[in-house]
Amino acid sequence: MADATEDKKPSISCVSRYQAPVQAFLRPGAWIPGYRNIRYHAEKWTLKSTPRKALLLFVDTIKHFQDGSEGLMGREKMSIARTDKDKGFVQVYCFTAKAEWLDIVEIQFMDEAGGKGDAKKPEDVEGESGTCHAIIRSFSTGFVPTIVPLAPLCNILCCWLPFAGNDPEVGFTANTRVMQVREQMQKSVDISVVEETSGCSTL
Repeated sequence: MADATEDKKPSISCVSRYQAPVQAFLRPGAWIPGYRNIRYHAEKWTLKSTPRKALLLFVDTIKHFQDGSEGLMGREKMSIARTDKDKGFVQVYCFTAKAEWLDIVEIQFMDEAGGKGDAKKPEDVEGESGTCHAIIRSFSTGFVPTIVPLAPLCNILCCWLPFAGNDPEVGFTANTRVMQVREQMQKSVDISVVEETSGCSTL
C-alpha cells in the first residue's frame, strides 16, 4: 500500500522540506492587512466531541487526504508539521503539487470553557461524548514557492505583492481547504459553523 501511495503523489522536495519551517514561522504572506485576507479563511466550529477526540479525527482526516486524490487537498502534498495533544493544536503544511507553494492549515481545539485541549481530563474516555470548539485557519505563506532557493527571504521582500491564492478548478484555496476538512470530519461528528471570516475580518 505504501508503494501505491508513493506512485500517486511525488514526495516533497528537500529544498521545500528545509525551507518550510522557516517560511511557516515568518509567514510574510500574512503580514499586510487587507492583502492577506484574499488568501486567508477561518471558521469557528462547535463539535459534538471532546477536544482530544476531535483532534485525533482531524489528524485522521489529513491522513485521508494524504492517502487519496480527492479534491484540492487530495492533489496537494501535505505534511503534519506539529501536533500538540495537550494544547489541542495541529499545524499542517500544504504544498501545491508542482511548484510547491506553501499554504498552512492550523486548528485549535478548546473545551466548552475556552481552555485549550483537555487531554488529561477524566471525562475524555472511550464511550464518553461532549462538546468542544475549534478555530481552523487556512492561509498562504508567501508569493514565491518553497522549491525556489531562499524562498523565505524572497517572500519577505515580496510581502507587499497582492496575490489571491487561487486554483483554476476550485477558486480560493483557503476557503476550499477548510470546507473539505469540515465536510470530511462531518461524516464522523456533528459540526456547526458558528463564525467565519468575511471581508477584512480575522479569527
